[in-house]
Amino acid sequence: MARIACKYYREKKGVDKKETFYRRKGKRIIDIIGAISGLIVFSGLFVIIWLLVKITSSGPAIYKQVRVGKDGEFFTLYKFRSMRRDAEIHSGPQETTRNDVRITFIGRVIRKTGLDEMPQFFNVLKGDMRIVGPRPERPYFVSQNKCFQGKWLSVKPGLFGLVELKYGFSDDCPHITPEDKVPLDLGYIDKYSCWMDIKIFFAVVWKILFRHFYFSRILSKETTVPVKKE
Repeated sequence: MARIACKYYREKKGVDKKETFYRRKGKRIIDIIGAISGLIVFSGLFVIIWLLVKITSSGPAIYKQVRVGKDGEFFTLYKFRSMRRDAEIHSGPQETTRNDVRITFIGRVIRKTGLDEMPQFFNVLKGDMRIVGPRPERPYFVSQNKCFQGKWLSVKPGLFGLVELKYGFSDDCPHITPEDKVPLDLGYIDKYSCWMDIKIFFAVVWKILFRHFYFSRILSKETTVPVKKE
């Protein structure tokens, strides 16, 4: 399987004191149950968004993009298309900005709420991703930023994590840098547990529904670790 063309390391082999049953098997079991439940519960909304994207702009409703997963392995990520079909043909990979002209009207709505990520329930079922974890990055950005290497690549990426709790989804955080994201992600990797994932899950739902930041501030504060500069 293809991997990112950059240096990264695996955690040293052996028994890890933090390697609990939840980390070894429990999280995967919950992810499968959660992904299936999510697809069933939100199936109606899934169809509505699919139709709106198809009707309001040309191109496929589901957008496929290569992302970097655990240990630097590439995988195909699915999401509802929120940009014009030819968004990066001439410009190449680039970060999204708040008033990005490439984003469609429907795209702005679904990006604001994170609904564009719904198709990634299929990525969770395939085993590419988890429900809770650091958001996956594109190969270009991982190869250009050392902070996205090392321990950051030691776990599977997720639908959402502490970064989304603190900064929000997509258009809510157009100016944050890798140095802003990675300390939160590394803090999560060091400390995540079943209870922590439950808190993050409900905090994300709370934030989407009520736009409140109380839980996100507490969680991000408790799990932030510094990024070593090289």
